[in-house]
Amino acid sequence: DFAKTDFSSSRAGYTGGAIIPEELMVNVRSKMNCKLVSVYGMSENGACSMNDVEDDESLKVGTVGRPLDGVDIIITDDKHEKLPVGEVGEVSIKGPNLFSGYYQQPEVTKAAFDQNGYFCSGDLGKYLDNGMLAIVGRKKEMIIRGGFNVYPAELEEQIGLIDGVQAVAVVGLPDKVMGEKIVACVIPSPGSTIVDKDIIAYCKGRLANYKVPNVVIIMDEFPVTALGKVQKFKLIEALEARGI
Repeated sequence: DFAKTDFSSSRAGYTGGAIIPEELMVNVRSKMNCKLVSVYGMSENGACSMNDVEDDESLKVGTVGRPLDGVDIIITDDKHEKLPVGEVGEVSIKGPNLFSGYYQQPEVTKAAFDQNGYFCSGDLGKYLDNGMLAIVGRKKEMIIRGGFNVYPAELEEQIGLIDGVQAVAVVGLPDKVMGEKIVACVIPSPGSTIVDKDIIAYCKGRLANYKVPNVVIIMDEFPVTALGKVQKFKLIEALEARGI
């Protein structure tokens, strides 16, 4: 109960695992007297990039800030060559925070690093002109539709802004003509009457045609981990079992 809780001593809240929606950032600031900070990292390297608590909120939306001191993060192509600002590629990390390897798995460890000693995270990202790092999705989750790359995180962010949408997960499924089709799975907010046509119409007005979902599935729940992250491989299995 926000109204009955004293948040006067709150200064900052740290979050990871997903990009902070702008609406959530505003709500936390107004209801909890707290500024949100996005932290980016993983088990293999701990925290390696984050926003500054005093950064303007416009800089925080959709980004995970700047690399921490001593950590080098670059964006690379499939040949592990560094990409310029604005181009999407794999997030590659080097620094004293890196792990030494996977326990008793030397071949897996070797494959996880490129020829220059950077850890290949499997995340897709890009640097913005202001120096902020933006994560756009997982390399394995990228959807290739008719030769165009579609990043589920971008669609999830857009669809998540729709009134009546509580949660969204976007996946790719095989398509005989286009290679893959885009499937948006949506959990409506309590009391919402939103339907698939509403979501597709919203996307058509804001996204390039090749990014608009082919199918929208209204669901009651998603398969999630103990930490609440959507298990997309299980979601895909469930959709395929339904013949989607």
